[in-house]
Amino acid sequence: MLSTLGEEMNRVMGLEAGADDYITKPFSYRELLARVKARLRRGRLEAAGRAFSGSEQERLTYGPLIIDRRSHTITVNGVKQEFTPKEFKILYTLVSRPGKVFSRRMLLEHIWGSNCEVNNRAVDMHVQHIRRKLSRQLPDSTQFIETVYGIGYRVKDGP
Repeated sequence: MLSTLGEEMNRVMGLEAGADDYITKPFSYRELLARVKARLRRGRLEAAGRAFSGSEQERLTYGPLIIDRRSHTITVNGVKQEFTPKEFKILYTLVSRPGKVFSRRMLLEHIWGSNCEVNNRAVDMHVQHIRRKLSRQLPDSTQFIETVYGIGYRVKDGP
């Protein structure tokens, strides 16, 4: 909301009426632009959050893979596998929505957060480590997490 009314009561009423932000005149264009960019970032995060919603089950089973969030364990063919927290979260995210393609950017924002200084290749490296660890128990693990070239990754829709 952009207004000439700068009193606290006016700002509070504007925000309570549903405004996402309240700026009074005169205003700085740089500040306005920074606020718009911040709101757009929040909107992207909210959209990414909706893409992940409904996926927070305590235990996921996908073929020979069992992911348990409570104990933070992953077993493959009955054998417990060790994964770093980031690897765990990536694998959990992919398995929670089989068939859905997650872009590298979506995974970065979901796992590292929106203000991360990590590049897309970090996701690639983590997926490579996950595949290597899965290959100990799954001979076809290279096909378990599919690369969607130029976009990101997905787990096949159905084991």
